[in-house]
Amino acid sequence: MKTREALFNFSGAWKRILSEELQKHYIAHLITFLEEEYSNRATLFPPREKIFSALIQAPFEKVNVVIIAAIPAEHF
Repeated sequence: MKTREALFNFSGAWKRILSEELQKHYIAHLITFLEEEYSNRATLFPPREKIFSALIQAPFEKVNVVIIAAIPAEHF
């Protein structure tokens, strides 16, 4: 499954910390939904390989706060 591999391409502490959560039922539904969306749309952002890019760029040990928002950060 391309999306699962692309979604969970991070490693280290993030992978260890999130491993249990990534096995939950809702994640399987999310992956199915994302597979359909990436298959049916010509353009979808972010690209699959960048969905969790923040986890690759920011090691868990150096993160103090995580802000999750539906609007782009430039609006804050």
